[in-house]
Amino acid sequence: GKLISWAARALFPTKTKYLYPPSDEDHNDRGRIIYGLDTLFKSESVKQIFVTESINDAMHLNGMAILSKNITKEQITILKNFNFQKKKLVFVLDNDKVTKWDVDLKGGELGKLVMRETQDNWEVSMPDFGSNIKDVSESIIKNGVLETYDKIMSSFVRNTLSFFPDVF
Repeated sequence: GKLISWAARALFPTKTKYLYPPSDEDHNDRGRIIYGLDTLFKSESVKQIFVTESINDAMHLNGMAILSKNITKEQITILKNFNFQKKKLVFVLDNDKVTKWDVDLKGGELGKLVMRETQDNWEVSMPDFGSNIKDVSESIIKNGVLETYDKIMSSFVRNTLSFFPDVF
């Protein structure tokens, strides 16, 4: 019953697709929020949960979102402490093109942070949804649900060099 934050989607092309409260507002605590966290507490028959960057992608996958291309220490702690049933968490990265590994990490940074945690039940997926398709939502629209799911599940990353295939 209490507002903790808000998010909005730009209706026209802008630099920032998702809008959040300004940093000086009371409701800007994205670093401690995980959209859809309650999915961890659903029935034991749910064995796997997708974790995405955006709310829109999480809604399409019935999963959770960290609301950023980076995951905070607080969010990592929350995911570790509240995953009582040890469900598999699949972190799905956006299809960002990384050109300069030291400057332009984008989703690769999220993947590196998650992999650094070395949790047995955490996986990182870096799917190539196709040209000009940036994320889960766009892939579902253009490729369909089954192909999108297949691309996610067949694109698990095993080492951090995988985040920069075009750079090396």
